[in-house]
Amino acid sequence: MMVNKKNQVAVIGAGPAGCAAAIQLKRYGLDVILIDKEKIGGLARNANFIENYLGFPKGISGVEFCYKLEEHLKHLEIETVKDEITNLSWDKSQDQFVANSKKNQYNCKSLVIATGTKPRRLSLKGEEELWKNGLLFYEPAKMLEKLFFNKKIAIIGSGDAAFDYAINLANRENHITIITRTKDYKSLPLLVQRATESKFITIKPNQVIKEFAAKKEKEEVLLIVKTKSKEEIVADFILVAVGRDPNHIPSEVKFDKFVKENRVCFVGDLVNKNERQISISSGQGIRCAMRIAEEILNI
Repeated sequence: MMVNKKNQVAVIGAGPAGCAAAIQLKRYGLDVILIDKEKIGGLARNANFIENYLGFPKGISGVEFCYKLEEHLKHLEIETVKDEITNLSWDKSQDQFVANSKKNQYNCKSLVIATGTKPRRLSLKGEEELWKNGLLFYEPAKMLEKLFFNKKIAIIGSGDAAFDYAINLANRENHITIITRTKDYKSLPLLVQRATESKFITIKPNQVIKEFAAKKEKEEVLLIVKTKSKEEIVADFILVAVGRDPNHIPSEVKFDKFVKENRVCFVGDLVNKNERQISISSGQGIRCAMRIAEEILNI
């Protein structure tokens, strides 16, 4: 049965930017709905340790931070829906936006788009098949749901994400091999230092991945990362962390006019390029909510 929801404001994306926007809108007394296809928190759930967010001097794990976001939303009785928006359109006769999923329709006067990013794929031989079979991942949160311990995990990438993910998974006593294209890492030096000091993490620089393969040995499936230097790295699972791209929703709407009128905002990692920080996204969400509220309430 199709659900047709009507709210003053719809926030699409429940990462830090979307949550901050929803909370601020609720404080203005506006009727807001928060929609996301995944769990509350977005990419923050993948973080091993969040150390630069104000108010947490001892740091906080990504999972715990996301639990606190959920508590905050529940405390303010903000309506949250787990659904995937597949298309955005504009209903001129009703002067409202229409956000469609496969089963439901959400109508609103104003819109916050905080859909974040999607993982970049390598598009190599064997990658798609391993991903479909649950052996290759793009985010550690998906792996940690399976409670992996003492597994061999190959992580491909040289940025903050790759090293932070490695540290996170190594906390479960998994044996991690970070594979990088060059000897120069793009990660924060502090993360590189922690990874280097971990007895569970090995770094293999100057390795260009050629393809992925799998072989059955007794009752186990072993994965093989083949490099152009003909080295073969064996693992139980593979995690690809080679960057992310903006996650845009297909849309029939020309948003420029509505952005100028403060009826639509794009916030968070969707627009932040390399400045993907929780503090930045949260601030954007609050500023966006203030502008929308000023427009709706004429204040």
